[in-house]
Amino acid sequence: MAGIVFFAFFLAGGLLIARFWLPGLRPLTRWYIGGSIGLLLTLWLPVLWANAVSFSAEAHLLSALTLGALVLAAWFTRDKRPRVRFMPEDRRMLRAVLLVALPLTLLAGWLEYTHSIRIAADGTYHVGQSTYGDLQLHLAITTSAINAKFPLENSLMVGATMAYPFLSDTFASTFYLLGMGLSASMALTGTLMCASIFTGYALLCANLVRRRSAMWLAVCLLFLNGGLGFIYILSGTIENGSVAATVWDNLYTVFTGYYQTPTNQPNPNNLRWVNIICDMLVPQRGIMGGWTMLMPVFLLLVPPLVRRERIANRALIIAGVMAGGMPLLHTHSFLALGISSVGFCLYATVTAPKRRRWEAFKPFLLYGGIAAALSLPQLFAFTFVQATNSDHFLRFQFNWCNNRGGNGLVDPYLWFYIKNVGLPYVLILIALSQRRKGDLRTQAEQANTLTDGLYRKAAEQQPEIDKPPQATPTVQTALAVTPPEAVQSAEAMPVAVAAQEDTDGEPDESVYSGLLAGDMPAYGQTGRIAPVPSQVETKEDRPYLRPLSPEKLRAAAFAPEDEDRVGIMQAVTGTDKPEESRRPFIAEIFHPTYHPAKDEQAAGFAATTPGEAETCFADKPPARDWVRRNRLLAAGAFLIYLVAEFVIFQPNEYDNNKLFYVWFLLCLPMAADYAAELFTRLKGLGGRTLLAAWFLILCFLSAGLTVGREVISDYQAYTVSDIAVADYVRTETPEHSVFLTGNQHLNPVASLAGRTIICGSDLYLYYHGFNTTSRKLEVSTFYADPENNLALLLEYGVEYIYVSPSERYSYAVDEDALRRLFTPVYESEDGNYLIFAVPETYRKTGDAAQNAYDPSQDPASEG
Repeated sequence: MAGIVFFAFFLAGGLLIARFWLPGLRPLTRWYIGGSIGLLLTLWLPVLWANAVSFSAEAHLLSALTLGALVLAAWFTRDKRPRVRFMPEDRRMLRAVLLVALPLTLLAGWLEYTHSIRIAADGTYHVGQSTYGDLQLHLAITTSAINAKFPLENSLMVGATMAYPFLSDTFASTFYLLGMGLSASMALTGTLMCASIFTGYALLCANLVRRRSAMWLAVCLLFLNGGLGFIYILSGTIENGSVAATVWDNLYTVFTGYYQTPTNQPNPNNLRWVNIICDMLVPQRGIMGGWTMLMPVFLLLVPPLVRRERIANRALIIAGVMAGGMPLLHTHSFLALGISSVGFCLYATVTAPKRRRWEAFKPFLLYGGIAAALSLPQLFAFTFVQATNSDHFLRFQFNWCNNRGGNGLVDPYLWFYIKNVGLPYVLILIALSQRRKGDLRTQAEQANTLTDGLYRKAAEQQPEIDKPPQATPTVQTALAVTPPEAVQSAEAMPVAVAAQEDTDGEPDESVYSGLLAGDMPAYGQTGRIAPVPSQVETKEDRPYLRPLSPEKLRAAAFAPEDEDRVGIMQAVTGTDKPEESRRPFIAEIFHPTYHPAKDEQAAGFAATTPGEAETCFADKPPARDWVRRNRLLAAGAFLIYLVAEFVIFQPNEYDNNKLFYVWFLLCLPMAADYAAELFTRLKGLGGRTLLAAWFLILCFLSAGLTVGREVISDYQAYTVSDIAVADYVRTETPEHSVFLTGNQHLNPVASLAGRTIICGSDLYLYYHGFNTTSRKLEVSTFYADPENNLALLLEYGVEYIYVSPSERYSYAVDEDALRRLFTPVYESEDGNYLIFAVPETYRKTGDAAQNAYDPSQDPASEG
């Protein structure tokens, strides 16, 4: 519970910072950015304080105090312009976002629950297919960070600094430290980050697409990606065309085999476009953490560039801080963001008028300068050290994993992408080739009239083409904008008489003389009061109007100065529909607007503003140059594509897909728009619905099979004995003590108890730049002949020696020698699990022949 309260406090702080600094953003975007700020501070502040006081409760208390100071600083430096309030445009967008983000979050939440050491009925720990390998690394980081001094040591490689991006794991450490169970900490934080990613991308698409349906399509195409791998499953063949099995045999293999899904079959079908939810977000918490910051940065930068709006300096600062905090969240995401930002900058600068290119470049200078200042210390202290100390990072190789080891293409170039990415790849290329014609040209021309050549003009400077036509005022419309005092002072009069005018254009005032201020008409009845249109004074930005019930209309008619209770409109206009509420959603998050007059008097301006229409969810969507949007997105996206196609950034060439996925997410809005437009063009064509159904099947069948397999996957990771020994180590041995164990990846000492070991699995070390050959040999030699290799204990400061079935399987363990030299402090009932304590004398000299064993020095005998 303490962890939830701590995180909620940081979310509230982030929302307040966004409230003070970004009032000009639409509410949904502002709230999402605020939540992302809170998440970023939750990730970073405890880690920063851990460099001084360790990753402890004290560090988290200091982080909370720091957050309070940041919120106070944001208030002192706040943007005093009026906030954009929650409007029908935002309400429609919220419904659309929730409609797609909630189901995806429920799916991710279920996978997090079942895949993050789910506790089975027999007491064993179970995981899923995708987390069987990767989860143990994240567990080791999460558990070893508790009360650890920073810079954090790599608990799987004693003596090495943790250079792997670890912030998404220490996020779970926060909850674990504050009392939540390990499984719940992993599942909850993973679900929260997935929810942030789904919501952020849905909002990004909502700000970029032409049609509302395109937003849903783009989000689904990203997170339910799959390609055409199902062809091999349903055809019963493999890549060379030979018959492999029946369709039913293949389907059975998909749902029971280990990594046999149609999105992940390196052999024999060369299927590498894995599903993002099942094979990226859930098992690889690094990319999950990276994308939680990638989405808000894109949301702050890309939509204003598309709309050709000036990006506020405060927004650029926040984007720069978020980007600067990404290297220790996920290096690939940071790299993709940097490359795409260069592409956006180049396009915006080159397409600007020649004399204004510096003006177009300056926002990127501010944003990029902040990001560089914050990220370079992380890169030099962690990332570059790891990469440059290895001989298998950074190499040139064309077409990444389709050119395995640089030995030639496995598949023809285009076919590799079409079968892996699927129809969206074709849609992206077609959408990018679109030219301005017809409606696209008209909208582009209209959008251009709204700009000064570089940026969008202010609303009052825009030509009439952007404003709705001004109709001749009628009795009802005139009354709708009449101030209450005008209504109160006006005499009741028949509508027909009120419309009469003298020949000189002035109202005939004689019609007023014989009229009495009678009762109001019945609820829903045509009204009587009609002020003269020429005398009407408009008043904009009325506060919240709450319609009254019929029985209170009469009272409301005689108290029209109470603008919060004006129900008079329903009576005089003849409509029984309630007046639309203008109260901001959830009181605009921590900022009540019950006294707008006082707010205006104090600040000197209106407290809120409806803002300009920005998206396709508005009543009148703004004109856009959609071809320019496509080219802007492509400038950032295809620069990533170009770099990732020629440079491998990790020993595992497959990992370049973490760059390609960012290319994919940037291109999907224009691809989805084109698909929705094509569907509209086919209106009236017989079989249009059937064609759409086939399109969806081709896009989502592979993903459906993959998700179905992942949902039902279930693997035992740790036995009851594993858990028991981990509980003993966690409670009975000093934190961060060094253990000698085997290098198996399912290691309860390292993953569940958080202790440091000499050498872990190559799954987590080789691919992060470590050469483990010598250490693995040292460990193997010690287990086989401990008496003649005691120097190992001194070299690495070993305090405990662990023996389990894994060590016995991997090494020729001389258990008799271990029992002769050391006293076991833990032994399971069946004798399969042993822990020996290393006396301090061995760790001081490393020479047992010269130092007789003294039981008083045995850590197990102390206390």
